[in-house]
Amino acid sequence: MRKMMLWAAIVGFLMGCSCRKDERATTGAVETSLARSTVPYALAPDGPRKNREDARSASERIAYLARRWELVKLAVGQVDTSGRAPFRSSVTMWQTGFVPGGKWGIDSRGNFREGPVAIEDASVWIRGDCLSDITITRGARLVHIYGDVGARVTVLGQCEVIIGGSVLKDATIRTDGIARIFLGGNLNGSIENKGSAMTWINGDCSGLLGTGSPLNVVHVMGSFGGTLRPLRPRAMLVLDIRGFMPLATLQKVRGDYIDVMAAIGTCDYAPGLHTMDDAQGEVRFVVHRQRK
Repeated sequence: MRKMMLWAAIVGFLMGCSCRKDERATTGAVETSLARSTVPYALAPDGPRKNREDARSASERIAYLARRWELVKLAVGQVDTSGRAPFRSSVTMWQTGFVPGGKWGIDSRGNFREGPVAIEDASVWIRGDCLSDITITRGARLVHIYGDVGARVTVLGQCEVIIGGSVLKDATIRTDGIARIFLGGNLNGSIENKGSAMTWINGDCSGLLGTGSPLNVVHVMGSFGGTLRPLRPRAMLVLDIRGFMPLATLQKVRGDYIDVMAAIGTCDYAPGLHTMDDAQGEVRFVVHRQRK
């Protein structure tokens, strides 16, 4: 009972999720349906046939990213109002112009290539790609990047990180503190959260997702074919995968966390409510559709 109360308190604080009643494993032939849409937020301001690579010049591409950012803001606002305001500071800044800490430590009107840079008590605003390493050493701050992350971004302390594009291969976002992360594209590199975090990936995850303690909540609108890795002991994990995730992913981490709860849109396992509970740890999960 105390364990369930702890789950409810922590998840409620981070995401406003309700703590569901524990049910033992059940299976059924009836295919369930997702309560919410499995379609990611559409972040293509010029239509599905055009993307940022169609821009004929650097200035046109930056203009495209600015138009896409307006759609990112709407998607983040949707996530913010669906939970307990995980992106409150970002939404407030968009509405009022107020920047936590009172200043932008980095204000780049295009791609950022001026690093590596270490700043403190400041926020980051990059209206292009982040191509050089950035470290924010302390403070509750914002990191807003319109394009892709192609370098290492490290934030120590409470933060909201919003990326309009993807985390590219060999690139990393690292946080240590209470973190909220929105990724508009795919995770091809890595996100490593050593503290409590809520991570929203609007595309697919093929990279590394490192999670900390006491709790990480992860939403993936696409498919999860990457790697889960606990970065600190005695951690809890909540997964919401709208696309496909193989059962083997849960089996690999069952002994690495003290508790795992997962909702999977499509899996190579029968639809239903399931529990893997043994000396290695407990994993409770629901499967909506089976890929055969």
